[in-house]
Amino acid sequence: MPHPQHQPPTSNYHNISNPYPNNLFFSVYLSHSPMAQYTEYEVNRALADITSGQSTRDASSKWGVPRSTLRSRLKGTQPRAAAFSELQRLSISQEAKLASWVQIQADLGLAPTHQQIREFAQRILNAMGDTQPLGKR
Repeated sequence: MPHPQHQPPTSNYHNISNPYPNNLFFSVYLSHSPMAQYTEYEVNRALADITSGQSTRDASSKWGVPRSTLRSRLKGTQPRAAAFSELQRLSISQEAKLASWVQIQADLGLAPTHQQIREFAQRILNAMGDTQPLGKR
């Protein structure tokens, strides 16, 4: 199917001419994102299909989960969130409440800074009796 022809603007705003030919068509190809494009549910469904006899390749295609991820999980590798859960200082519900607060503030046009989010998280920890400063170490 041929690409639609690019139409130049009808107005010549500030007398700027279009330096590109009329048939120039821009395509954007997205590279692989560092974030996973699948959910834990999809991983579990793919693993269930594999254990019931479907090939890893077919389950990978069907559920959109990389074969390498499925092979690793079959060998016993934990999901990233579970593997590092012991290192997290906030509980899942506390983290969800913090994220909700950030979203509410952003919706009000008052998005908190990184420092404000850290301070809020530190207040939550202090209320639990955890006075260690936040950070990697």
